[in-house]
Amino acid sequence: MRSKKVNLILLSIISLLSQNIFAQWTYKTDRKITKDIIINYAVSYQKELTAKEKASPFFIREIIVTLNKNKLIERTFYNDIHETKVKILDYQNNKHYKCSTNGHAYSSYFKNPEIKSTYLNHKTQTIAGIKCDQYTATIKGISFNLFTTKEFGLKFVKDFNAEGLLMEYTIFDKNLGIYTVKATKVTSEKVPESFYSLKNYHVIPENDTCEKCEKIREKRQQEITNLIGTKSPKFRTKTMNGKKLSSKQNLKNKKIMILNFSDLTYSVCKSEIPYLNDLKKSYLNNNQVEFVYFLNNSKKTIKKSAKKHPINWDIVDQDESQYMAAKFKIKNVPTNIIIDQQGKIQFYTSGYKLNTEELMMRKIDELLDQ
Repeated sequence: MRSKKVNLILLSIISLLSQNIFAQWTYKTDRKITKDIIINYAVSYQKELTAKEKASPFFIREIIVTLNKNKLIERTFYNDIHETKVKILDYQNNKHYKCSTNGHAYSSYFKNPEIKSTYLNHKTQTIAGIKCDQYTATIKGISFNLFTTKEFGLKFVKDFNAEGLLMEYTIFDKNLGIYTVKATKVTSEKVPESFYSLKNYHVIPENDTCEKCEKIREKRQQEITNLIGTKSPKFRTKTMNGKKLSSKQNLKNKKIMILNFSDLTYSVCKSEIPYLNDLKKSYLNNNQVEFVYFLNNSKKTIKKSAKKHPINWDIVDQDESQYMAAKFKIKNVPTNIIIDQQGKIQFYTSGYKLNTEELMMRKIDELLDQ
């Protein structure tokens, strides 16, 4: 009998705990939600962005949040119409999914937000027709206001330790600096349940991948570090125009060789083309510097892309570039490499970075001055 009472008490405690955990992320609301809620957000950057920054793949055009009683999906739209970051929140199971363009959805349980936010009692503001509570939070030593509402019954506060659903907030981006996201329109319409579905994604528990990814990143960074100062692989290849290139010839002529490995199917690769074109223009009168683009694309694709994204470097198509990528152990695109007059690798970077052109120019000038 005593054992049954203990079990009943334990079950009651577990039930209360689970209810409290669920209650952390949902609210009672007087609003009757019979249709899905769609919230459009405008993004404004604190500093005046350069044309280069506005054209970068990091630039956010718009954010749209769609929600029902127990699910929310946030879509972040970047410069390229095909580049969209998708996050799905499942409030029935307290799970968050980061969906990638490669078909994977990395899942994790809801976590308590870490950015301290202070509630300003009795201070409200109406945003997009919705009455919102006001908080303050500090990012990079600067204090900002953020506004939330409980009217939609779901908690969506990103990393801010606040209550309600964010209607206005400020974020720091390492590439483009501080920007503010503010709701501009709230509408309601019936959205098919399939819109929130994970059917087209392969779900992977985030904890299973984080440690592995970190180890892979560390290993790759060490590999790149170890390449600096080493002899370049020997190679012979030719451009689409029939120009012959070889490591032996470059070594004989004591030329600096700039190699770019890219794929035109990726927006980040296309984004850096204008700036790498500018880089070559800086050395037009210097025959000691050779610029070669290795594209993992067919001649047909390259010629078609040239109408919108012309490249002023020598170009090698996929028939030859795949052989070269294997030689240089390329694992990510875009990758930029600089080989000095002695045939040694002196610069190696993977991924799109806003300052790649500047860093490469600095290294080329350094080598020319030697």
